[in-house]
Amino acid sequence: MRFETLHEWLDWQSGLHPKSIDLGLARPMEVAGRLGQLRSPPRVVTVAGTNGKGSTVSTLEAILRSGGYRVGSYLSPHLLRYNERIRIDGQEVTDEVLVNAFAEVDDARHDTSLTFFEFGTLAAMQVFSRCDLDFLLLEVGLGGRLDVVNIYEPEVTVLTSIDIDHTEWLGDTREDIGREKAGIFRQHVPVVIADRQPPRSVMQKAAELKAPVHLIGQHFDPEISADRWDWIAGEVRIGNIPCPRLCGRHQVDNASAAIMASRLLDASLSPEVVRTGVGNTRLAGRYQQLLSEPNVIIDVAHNREAVESLASILDDQPVTGRTVAVFAMYQDKDIESSVEPLVTLVDQWYVAGLSGARGQSAAELEQRLSDLPRASAVEVHDNVVEAYLAAKAALSTEDRLVAFGSFTTAAAVLELACTDD
Repeated sequence: MRFETLHEWLDWQSGLHPKSIDLGLARPMEVAGRLGQLRSPPRVVTVAGTNGKGSTVSTLEAILRSGGYRVGSYLSPHLLRYNERIRIDGQEVTDEVLVNAFAEVDDARHDTSLTFFEFGTLAAMQVFSRCDLDFLLLEVGLGGRLDVVNIYEPEVTVLTSIDIDHTEWLGDTREDIGREKAGIFRQHVPVVIADRQPPRSVMQKAAELKAPVHLIGQHFDPEISADRWDWIAGEVRIGNIPCPRLCGRHQVDNASAAIMASRLLDASLSPEVVRTGVGNTRLAGRYQQLLSEPNVIIDVAHNREAVESLASILDDQPVTGRTVAVFAMYQDKDIESSVEPLVTLVDQWYVAGLSGARGQSAAELEQRLSDLPRASAVEVHDNVVEAYLAAKAALSTEDRLVAFGSFTTAAAVLELACTDD
């Protein structure tokens, strides 16, 4: 075995391939073939989209588990521990399991170079292959058509929302991005779409493949009232479903897509199974409240659509004091467009730099914020921890703090809050 610890393996993998992102199926498919991963895996659901993938996977996982099925889930990225990416029946796998899976992938790859995400995906499938699972729920990493997850054949595909993000690899229009994400579709395989106005390219791809489409707002839809909602698909109604613990109307749409997928997998699942599953769904970093007095919230929102959803929740839940933002975002994002929905809601910005090839300094971020009309005062800090500590120290009990802009931003604040506890 090349390494003994998870940290050593992850550190080595991060520099194994010359590019951090290198979309294409040939290299990982070759290694997957050597590992025997392409021969009849458990029933697979592949989930792609710009936002909402993790929420949809987590809700579908909870519903299927509530129905008595054994489920493996693969999500990315993680917040605090790499182990979060691979779950067996809702439990993170151990370091030992991961290390052994990494060693198996390393032995099988020979001289084939793999990106960090490709290596991890192949290792996840090795873990799943030993667990006697009924279903595998696989979240696409980037795009869909050329993502390593797409080498595994799905029984159902799910497409969440489509928005402008990762334009360097996927294109700079919703049509282009939708076309790439629809690359997960298969001939005659059912498609669940949770975008209420999907790009034409998505619908055209489904039609080309004769893939049965189940579109939110047309074939299924939630009907919301107070703290409960009903799921409706034709003559089928599942009533009195608890609102997701994940806040926001968009999360009800994600949960609706998960219910639709669950019924395509097993139409006999009872309404009570669905209610229990939705009620049991948990996922860190999605409008997650860490403290109540003062109110501290983290959210992994990192593109305009996600920030619009965050802004809608904040607007619906006003506070008597100030709203301050701890904000750090990678330079390859459309920062001005992403932040604009929050400009009128934030009274004070604490911006922070992010390191790495995609990172940018707080000074650069401050400049981009200052170009926005109506932006409030900005305070600059070298990193997220410093920004959070400064912002928290200035809070009154009537104020609230929201940290957002990337998974890295949310993770830094979450880790600090856990340490404080």
